[in-house]
Amino acid sequence: METVRPLIEKFFTRTTSEEWELLKQGKPDNTTKVLLAELFLDILATVSTALLKSQGGSFSTVTQEDVRTSLGDTIKASFAPGGKLESVSLADLTDLVVEEVTDTINSSLSSSLLNVPPEELLLTRVTDPGKLHQMIFIISNMFEKLSTNIKRLYGGKLGQRRSRMTPSQEQSPAESFVSETPSTSTLETTSYSMGSFRPSSDGTDQCKTVEEVIVKEVTHITEPIFDEILDIENIDQNYSVELINAAEAITKPAIEASIEIVTAESNSLNSQKGKSSKESSTGKRRKIKNIFAKTFATSWIFKILTQIKRCFKKKPKVKSRKSIDLLMEDIYALLQTEVRLTAEDETCVFEEVKNFPPDRVLLFTKEVAGLLYMYLTNQTIEPDCPFVVPESNTELYSDILKKVSCFLSIMSWFVNKQVDSHTNRVMAACRSSPVAPEIPEVSEPENKKDEVRKRRANELTDLQKNMYVRILVNQIVTKTHTKTKVAITSSSVAEIIENLFTNTLTELGDFDLVLTTENITKLYRTIYKDLSKKWNRPELLLVAMRMKEPEVEQCIASSLKRQLSRGAICKFFME
Repeated sequence: METVRPLIEKFFTRTTSEEWELLKQGKPDNTTKVLLAELFLDILATVSTALLKSQGGSFSTVTQEDVRTSLGDTIKASFAPGGKLESVSLADLTDLVVEEVTDTINSSLSSSLLNVPPEELLLTRVTDPGKLHQMIFIISNMFEKLSTNIKRLYGGKLGQRRSRMTPSQEQSPAESFVSETPSTSTLETTSYSMGSFRPSSDGTDQCKTVEEVIVKEVTHITEPIFDEILDIENIDQNYSVELINAAEAITKPAIEASIEIVTAESNSLNSQKGKSSKESSTGKRRKIKNIFAKTFATSWIFKILTQIKRCFKKKPKVKSRKSIDLLMEDIYALLQTEVRLTAEDETCVFEEVKNFPPDRVLLFTKEVAGLLYMYLTNQTIEPDCPFVVPESNTELYSDILKKVSCFLSIMSWFVNKQVDSHTNRVMAACRSSPVAPEIPEVSEPENKKDEVRKRRANELTDLQKNMYVRILVNQIVTKTHTKTKVAITSSSVAEIIENLFTNTLTELGDFDLVLTTENITKLYRTIYKDLSKKWNRPELLLVAMRMKEPEVEQCIASSLKRQLSRGAICKFFME
C-alpha cells in the first residue's frame, strides 16, 4: 500500500480543482482521463514488479487467487482507507487489477524461459486497453460516490497544477498555446505564441469554427503531457530553447496539417457525388486520426526525454528542432504498418499499435529505448556495430526501457479508446459547417426557382434525417436505462443521448436515410438486437454509452446502413 499511495498523491498534484469537480460528477475530461490512465499503468507496474520479485527464481505460473492474496486490500486501503462502505466499484477495480497483474506476471515468467534477462521481464506485454478504459470508468464512478472521504485524504494536493495550454476566454484558440521560459533557474509563467502559426482560414465563420475545434483538440491531447514538462524545477536555463523547439515540433505541424486536410477535402465535397464523396469523408477521418495519434506519441516521447534528463541530471547539447524531427521520424518508422488502404493514402502509422503483436512488444520497446538513449547521450551507431550500453549507463537505460513500456501501453489505449472522440468532434464541426456553395456550370444554367426548390428539399431531408436519428438514439438509450434499473440523473441521460446522436450522425456521413414514422419502430428493435449481440448485458451497454465508446455509434450506424442498403431495404420493410 505504501508504494501505491504516493502514486495517487502524485495524480492529485497534477489535477486542478476544476478537473476534480468534473471527476466528482463521474465526467472526467480528456486531460483527466490521460492522467488516470497513467496512474493505473504506474499502479500495475508497481504491483507487478513487487509480486514478480517475490517469486524469486520460480518459473511456475501464478493464479488470480495468488495475486489477490498478495494484493490484499491494497486498492481499497489506498483509495478509501478507513472507509466502512464496501464499495462495489472498489471490488470491480480490484478484480481488474488482479486480472492484469496475473496476465503480466505469467507473460513475464514464460518469457524468462526464453532467456529474457530479469530486468526486461515486465517489458513483454502491453496492458489491455479495454481493461484500462474500464478502470478509468470505475474510478470515476467511485470518486463520485466517495468524494468526501477522498478529498479529505488528498484534497490538499489539488490546485497545485495550472493548465497552461487551455484557451482563455480573452484569447483566440490560435493564440492560446502557452509555454514557459525560465528567467531564473526555475520556470516562471510567461506567454509563448506558437511561432508564426496562424490558422489558414479564408476568413469565413465556418472555416474558423472548424479550425478552432482542431486547435482545441490538439490542446487537449498535449495539455496533460506538456504541463508536467513545463512544471520541472531547477532545469538548465538553455533547455528552454529545446522546450520551444519541441512545442513547435508537436503542435504546429499537427494543427496546420489538420486544417489543410479539412479545408482541401471539404471543398472537394462540392464536386463529388455518391460513393466518391463517402470515400473522401472516410479518408479525411483516417488522416485526422493519424495526425492526432502522432501528436500524442510525439508529446509523450518528449515527456520521457524530459523526465530522464531531470532524474539523471543529463545536460547534453540542446537539441535543435531538426534533431527532434529526425528522432520522431525514426520512431514512426518503427510504428508504421506497411499496409496502405489505397495507393494515394498516407501510411497508417499507428494501425500496428492498435493490435500490437505480442511477439514484437519487447523488440519494439528495446528499439525505441535505443533511439532515445542515443539521442540523450549524443551517440551514433554504425550499421554493422552492435548496440552496447556501458556499465556506467545501465541504470539510465533501464529507466528508459520502463518508460517506453508505459508509452506503448498508453499509446495502445489512446489509439483504441481516445483518438475517435477527438476525431468525432472535428468531423462534427466539418459536418455542421457548410462548405462553399458549388458554382453552377455556365453550359447548364438552372432556373432560380428550381435551385431554391432543390436547396429547400435538401434542407428538409437533412432535418428529417436528424429527427429520425435522434428518435432512434432516444429509444435506444431509454430502453437501455430502463433495463439496467440503475439510478442515473436525467441530465446524465440527456448528455448520453446528445453525444450518441452527434457521433452517430458523424458516422453516417452522407448516407441517405429513407424512413417513415411507421417503419422507425421496427428499425429501432433491429438496431437494439445488434447492440445486444455486442454487449450481452444492458449494464455493459450503458457503461459503453457513458464512457462514450465509439463502438456504440459505429454499431448503430453500421446497422442502419445494412438495413437501409438498396438490397435489404425492401426485404426489411416487407417482413
